Amino acid sequence: MMRRKAALTALVLFLFLLLMGASGDKRFDKLLQEGRLLFEEGNFEGAIDRLRSAIILGGPKKRMATAYMIVGISYLAMGGRREAESCFEFAIKLNPELQMPKGYPPKAVALFGKVQERLLGRLLLKTDPPEAEVYLDGKRIGRTDRRGEIEIYPVLIGRHRLELRKIHYHDHIGEIVVKSGTNTVKLSLRKIKIRLNLRSDPIGAEVLLNGRKVGETPINLEVEEDARPALTVRYPTYREFSGDVRIEGNRVFLGDTAYPVRRFSASILIRLEKLPPGVLLVRSDPKGAEVHLDGRFVGITPLKLEKVEVGKHEISIFKDGFDRLYDEVKIESGRIAVYRGVLGGKVEVKSVPEGAEVILNGRRIGHTPLRSPQLPPGSYTVLIRKPGFRDIWSKVTVSTGRTAEIVGRLRPYIGALWISSDPKGASIFVDGRFSGRTPKLIYGLEVGEHDIRLKMGTASWSGKVKIRRNRIAYLAPHVR
Repeated sequence: MMRRKAALTALVLFLFLLLMGASGDKRFDKLLQEGRLLFEEGNFEGAIDRLRSAIILGGPKKRMATAYMIVGISYLAMGGRREAESCFEFAIKLNPELQMPKGYPPKAVALFGKVQERLLGRLLLKTDPPEAEVYLDGKRIGRTDRRGEIEIYPVLIGRHRLELRKIHYHDHIGEIVVKSGTNTVKLSLRKIKIRLNLRSDPIGAEVLLNGRKVGETPINLEVEEDARPALTVRYPTYREFSGDVRIEGNRVFLGDTAYPVRRFSASILIRLEKLPPGVLLVRSDPKGAEVHLDGRFVGITPLKLEKVEVGKHEISIFKDGFDRLYDEVKIESGRIAVYRGVLGGKVEVKSVPEGAEVILNGRRIGHTPLRSPQLPPGSYTVLIRKPGFRDIWSKVTVSTGRTAEIVGRLRPYIGALWISSDPKGASIFVDGRFSGRTPKLIYGLEVGEHDIRLKMGTASWSGKVKIRRNRIAYLAPHVR
């Protein structure tokens, strides 16, 4: 057991030294030959010793693989199956195409085959288009057939660099993962595209291909030979250019114009036509505001501007007492654009009940419900009042472009009524509503006149009483 552990440790050391890249091919070949002879003579320990020295020294991969294979067979002959399997793994990883020669012990052949099955896979590659050159880990393997297929065996399990090449197509370079068994990989190559060196007058025009923005002129575009993409070139204040791109032989057609193709490249110049101007109408609430367009004073609202250049413009509107309004307006060729600027904000006042007087910062502006005229931004004091009701005071903040809302629920002033009767115990009805029996003090009556009715059996009394604010009214009628 200790001997096997020592052997495994030695094998790990062999691999480390192998990766360090030791040289000396002649010495390696001599040790390999001596190890072979000792192996054939049945001196397995001697063969292992010689071949171990050869592996430490290092040599070409295929011969290193052979050395590992013979060491593995020697270990197996001495009963070291695990050591043999480890050596076979190193051998196959160095040379996946390595085969055990005929005539070797069946146990060795079987174990080697088992390791091969575990470490090697089969790759079935399908390409579109067919007849593509195939390179695996930098080595040319062959070409896919007319159906676009090629089978590659053996391939080590794990990651590999796969490269496909075909004239008139872009190379494919990528990584694949091979597992045990058959691995099917399907790949498509992209056609080489014609480069369009696109320029415009004026420069800096927006370029769209099939409706998607791809950049601004000057720009290089790549177009597949068999494609017919829709090209759009546009620039503010200029008429848009649109047309399909057609590639026929050594020429590129854009509309009715042909451009020569040289070395897969064509130069195209598109001259854009200037658009006629538009008209801008500017309104403001309140009127009489200054208007600036693109930073330049152009007049006082209401305002009509002729021959405004097509495109987007910055507009600002200002009036004393109001915040300056900044915005953007879009002008279209031959069209009238209307811009309405709202300076400041408004206050909307409602009350329950309606008809209450509204006073804003000490100035009467009407009765509820109402909406104020445009007000400069800021804080305002609002008074809502109605005879017989308590006043409501409120603070409101006015913002540009917004309407502040106030809803006032008015509370009436109240008084009280002391009512007795002769005889006592009469039912009391105030404004038609039962309120108790005499004698009684009734609180919370709204200021003003109220209908009073007393009833006792078949006898009754009716009259009116005037309630004053924070006062007690007295009634003592005879009920007959």
